Order: sequence, then C-alpha cells, then structure tokens
Amino acid sequence: MDSQTLKIAVVGHTNVGKTSLMRTLARDGSFGDVASSPGTTRRVEAARLSAGGHELVFFDTPGLEDSSGVLAHLKAQIDTGIDWIEAIAALARQTPAQTTFAQEGKALRQVVGSDLLLYVIDVRDNVRAKHRDELEILMRCGRPILAVLNFVAQSRAGEESWRETLARTNIHAIAPFDTFVYSEAGELSLYEKARTLLDAFSPVINQRLSDIRAARLSQVRAGAVSISQLAAKLGGLEEKVDLDDTLGRDMKADALKKSAHQAEAKCKNKLLKTFGFDQALLDLEALEMEAGLWEVDPFDAQTLADFGLNTTAAAATGAAVGLGIDLLVGGLTLGAAAATGAIVGTGLDAFRRYGRDIQDRLAGRASLKLSEQTLALILARQIALLQALSARGHGAQSKIALTSAKDLAEPLLPAARKALKGQSSAALVDDLRVLISGRKAAIGGAS
Repeated sequence: MDSQTLKIAVVGHTNVGKTSLMRTLARDGSFGDVASSPGTTRRVEAARLSAGGHELVFFDTPGLEDSSGVLAHLKAQIDTGIDWIEAIAALARQTPAQTTFAQEGKALRQVVGSDLLLYVIDVRDNVRAKHRDELEILMRCGRPILAVLNFVAQSRAGEESWRETLARTNIHAIAPFDTFVYSEAGELSLYEKARTLLDAFSPVINQRLSDIRAARLSQVRAGAVSISQLAAKLGGLEEKVDLDDTLGRDMKADALKKSAHQAEAKCKNKLLKTFGFDQALLDLEALEMEAGLWEVDPFDAQTLADFGLNTTAAAATGAAVGLGIDLLVGGLTLGAAAATGAIVGTGLDAFRRYGRDIQDRLAGRASLKLSEQTLALILARQIALLQALSARGHGAQSKIALTSAKDLAEPLLPAARKALKGQSSAALVDDLRVLISGRKAAIGGAS
C-alpha cells in the first residue's frame, strides 16, 4: 500500500481554540502560542503525526480577523468576471505588502493547499455576521469542511444555533469536541467524520484511529504498572526501632514518611510522562483534589478518617500516625496491652499480620511500616491522578484538579494488605487494573 500524506488546515476566527485543538490532537502541550488576546497565531505552523506508513499534517492558521472585509474584496473581484476559486487563489498569492489582508491571506494560502478544513467554533460564542462571512469564504474554497464545536464539555448552550447556522451554509459534517476535557470517543468521532469526507484518505485515517485506541490502552496499562510498582515499593518500606528510644523512633518514622512521599512523587512523574504532559509546566506540589484533599498529608489521622479509613486512636498518636508500629498494642507495653485486652481484641488475623511485630516487641523492638490505610490512600490518589490525566486535553492551561478519591480508598485496602505482605508489583497489576477498569468511563473506556 502506498503511503499517503493528509493535509488538514485548522481554521476559524481568533480565540476559538485552534491552537489548543492542535495541542490536544498532537498530544503536545507546548505546540504554538496560546493567549487570551486575539491574533496570537501570526503564522502558519505545522504538526506532523505518523500513522503507520502514512502521515497527517495539521496546519494551525492565523485567525480570520476581518472576514467581512475579505468577503467584500472577493465579491469585488467576482464582479470583474473571475470565479470564486480564482479570486481566493489570487488573494492567497499576494504578499503582505500587496494587500491589507495579510493574516487572512496566510490562512487562505494554506486552505487552498489542504485536503480538509477543520473549522473550529467556540460554542460559547454567539453566532455573528463575521462568522457567517467566514463560512461563506471557506465554502467558496472548494475544500471539504468539518466543523468542530469546541468546548462542549464546558457549555452546550449555543450548540443548537451553531448547528442551524452550519446547516444553512450546507455544512453537515459536525464534530462536538473539547480541547481541555479529553474524550477518546470524541476524538475517534472527529476522525470518523473526516473519513466520510475523504474516501481517498481512508487508509491514513483508519490507521490513525487504530493508533489512538492502542495508545490509550497502552497508557492505562502503563499507569497500572507504575501504581503497582509504587504499592510494592511502599509495602517494602520498613524501619526497625527500639521502643525505649523515643527520639530515635521519631527520627526513623520521619525518614520512612519522607521515603513514602518521594516514592509517590516519582509515581506522579511517571504518570505525567506516560500521558505526555510536561512536568516543567506543572506545579506537582500544587496538584489539587476536591476540597484540597490532594495537599493534605496522607499520614494525617483526620485525612484517613475523611476517606472512610478506620484507624484506632492509639495508631493516630505521635510518630505513629499512618504507620504500623502501634496498630496492635497502641504504644503500651506488652503486659499492659494484654491486661487491657488490646491484643485479644484484634483477633487471629491480626496475629497473622503482626506476629513478627509482637516477637520484636518482646525483645524491645518494633517494625515500623506504613499502615494499610495510609498505603490505600496513597494508591487511591495515584489512581485519581491517572483518571485526571486520561480526561485532560493537552490544550488545557489550568492546574490539574483531581476528583475525590474517597470511593477508591477503602476498595484498595486488600491491595495495600498484599503489598505490605510482600506481594510483587507484577502480581498487584491485575488487582489495580480491575479497580481502574471500574472507572473506565473517566479514562477513555480502557480496561
């Protein structure tokens, strides 16, 4: 099969999200310049995507700032006896010194040299005369047009009026999209609708569709592996402490907490890299969760309680907050704990889990590890981050905001328990993928 190159011009008015669309489709958050001021894109810029032996080239074009003036100019040329295609081509060939429509000329030059036009619309804008003039110009260019209704995840209030306007212009290929809130289904639909307009380019579009599905599945799998490796790493953290050395115990507890925080930060960086987000553009310590829950310390007793993770009052005191050192005997001596029933009340399962700790305690030592609750909360936050990255378009400029992980923390307790018992990261992958696939609606349908 011969290779094909599909050229796609991204066109429309200023500040409708053309560059943001390019960033999202190309998975490149650094492409072009994005600003709230009009006319940010002053030249044509290309983004090349390989699709097997084929290539898609997207061209980001300057905004059509004076569509009414351009339309009047073209109509004047039509009055001289030439047709629309010739008039548009003549304008596109002119140098900036020869015309007052320098930016529009750059855009039209790319339009006439492309196979498909993506006409980007901000559905939050009202339909105005300038938009109708843009559409008339583009319809006269002799190129198939796919209208992209941008920012539909934020507002769909103006969608009906835009659809009516497009229909009156005889544009019926329409793709709802959002460059900030990513949807795999939305991107696949965009390409499928482009395919209906471009029979000759079906091979390149089909390959791109296949690549998108495979890439998303690979990303979610890689995320599950990174999180399972984090679970195994955290489960293996351990410090031996002398019970009579309070200062030493506190220092080792702080060291263990620091190691846990570093391991979590490393996993965050892996997830960002997996989904193609530039770590330098994100303040990792400012990642937000609902009600600020990301920023709170997972070793904080109240945080654990807020996530529905039960912990004893004794385990939430001093250096033992979020750690496993005192979960069994609450900081009491072995004799005092037995006398008060603290050991008896834990049951046989607790002895199986903490039997070594009890033996160490008889010798005046204890094994300091993460508590199951704290480990479960850290894993829940990473899965919430995975979900957020899966639903984030590369055109987004805001900080990553995570939804609450409360519904995930308790179901992760079994996985945390296995990690603390020394289960390998490879064995934890399936457990985590089951939980991730349960949230597949938020992460592109991957399982």
